[in-house]
Amino acid sequence: MNDSRLQQRRLIAAGIDVGIGFGLSVILLIGGWIIGLLVRLVIPDHAVGIYLWRMIACATAFLILAYILGRDTFAGGRSFGKKLQDVRVVAGSGTITLMDSVKRNAIFAVGPAVWLLMAAIQLVPYLGDIVACVFIPLNALGIVASVAAMIVEVIKIMQDPYGIRFGDQLANTRVVG
Repeated sequence: MNDSRLQQRRLIAAGIDVGIGFGLSVILLIGGWIIGLLVRLVIPDHAVGIYLWRMIACATAFLILAYILGRDTFAGGRSFGKKLQDVRVVAGSGTITLMDSVKRNAIFAVGPAVWLLMAAIQLVPYLGDIVACVFIPLNALGIVASVAAMIVEVIKIMQDPYGIRFGDQLANTRVVG
């Protein structure tokens, strides 16, 4: 029972969701950078401009992580991409819960979780900068892990006759049209 149309809509929905997450990150980070720059122009040689930017980066990382983990609980099991493609996630017990969404999307959260950790560490004066520099390879590894997870999950969707990926198996969910 290989429904290629459903798989196609599902992959398009995933692309839309990735685009939303990336776009939201760029907008918030550029906005935060501009606000931090303006504060530093008004109050030169003050830590407020530096730490305001870092707080915004930390909040952005948190929002992106929350979006990735909870996106399937919006609009009755539909992320924004799934809503546009008219597909939804259902759990074995019916409606998807926040924990179901976290389980099925945790594989994609490695990069954003590392980013949040790095952003939170940088809020600690001086020590945060030193630790963040040491952990730059960890941040790069988190990004690579997230991209690898996306590739593996897309392959799994395309190869499984029912389009069930590893996250669906872990959370006992499936995507329906």
